[in-house]
Amino acid sequence: MPGPLSITLMATVSSPSDGGAVSMPDFGPFLRSLERSLTSSTAPAGSIDALVDDLVDMTAPNPIFMERPPDPRYDRLAERGFDAVPALIAHLDDDRLTRSVKFGFNNSPTTHQRVNDVVSDILEALAGADLGKDQLRSRQGDGLDPEKVSAWWDVARAKGEEAYLAEHVLSGAPRAEWPNALQLTILSHKYPAHLADIYTTILDRRPAMQSHPVVKAIAASALPDGEKRRLLLRGAASTHLEHRRTALSELVRLDPEAFVKILVQTLDGMPKTPKESSRRSSEAAFANLVMETDDARAWQALLRAAKRVDVGLRMELMNPMDDTSIGERRRAARLHLLEAFLDDTAPRDRSQAPERWSGPPLASTFPMIRVCDFAAMKIASILRLNADPKPSWSVQRWDELRAEVRRELVLR
Repeated sequence: MPGPLSITLMATVSSPSDGGAVSMPDFGPFLRSLERSLTSSTAPAGSIDALVDDLVDMTAPNPIFMERPPDPRYDRLAERGFDAVPALIAHLDDDRLTRSVKFGFNNSPTTHQRVNDVVSDILEALAGADLGKDQLRSRQGDGLDPEKVSAWWDVARAKGEEAYLAEHVLSGAPRAEWPNALQLTILSHKYPAHLADIYTTILDRRPAMQSHPVVKAIAASALPDGEKRRLLLRGAASTHLEHRRTALSELVRLDPEAFVKILVQTLDGMPKTPKESSRRSSEAAFANLVMETDDARAWQALLRAAKRVDVGLRMELMNPMDDTSIGERRRAARLHLLEAFLDDTAPRDRSQAPERWSGPPLASTFPMIRVCDFAAMKIASILRLNADPKPSWSVQRWDELRAEVRRELVLR
């Protein structure tokens, strides 16, 4: 399979329909950029200039399969923060090729990524603001607006890295949903004391903003375990279920007992019918948290909740039980939960009240399926039975599958 640097050179050239001369692409700029990228770096090892030079070997993760992690060359440079800004500005006209590409979207083509593209991205991430980069024109070689970059840097440098990042990590845009990822990373590494204010601001005044990145940063930071626990308990007490779930996802390792108690309270307080469609509801995701523990109290609470809630949410709580990513972990507990529903004949019929089933549909190929059949299908998946259920199956065929999984459960 050809690498990124061969994409442009492999472009197909078509002859005009009128039989006229063929117009060949101009490879001159590309080849000059390629030649400059092959020049060995003379910058001192470990210096910021050397980190910039390393970008020529930067690769991008596959956008479809995500088979590779983010490139460490990018991270090493970006995480130098304000110390790297003068060098980044100096390379805004650096057209050396990297080994990565900018993937096309809508009608724009996939193009080679140059060093100036990467340093422009880092500068805008550090600024947390628009520095004049036109996405379409940047694909044609244009970068940031130098005047905007200079004006931003004058203000940011005067304020100082710590104060600037703490002030801008949570965007003031009304619809902003995510903290600035690079700013949060630098703060968590260099100035972790700010994480408490960032997190409580989200919990108290920015509930629509995702807290997951901040919770991850808190858990990985150098903050004392007591402070981490205090903050996560604060999040786990939130009435906002998504913030509570996110806090519990890290509290399970820091304070398992508190994790179980709060999880059981949440499951026992789960409404019969969620406000949103079952597929989009925050309640459904709490089944994944139960799968993080062996504590019987959590599994019993999940069973109580699944029996009490409506059929849509019931199936959502059952759905992750055959997740292949967890391997054999808690296999017996998952099978026991599903077995409890092998006699539940309640139907999930997507033609009835379709607004309740909006979102990526669960068991999408089955317009109508009973809970007992869904449970049998999940058990067959865990036991690796060669069942392959079909929407066309008759009630008798489903009865046969349930009988088969019951026999297998006794044997195992």
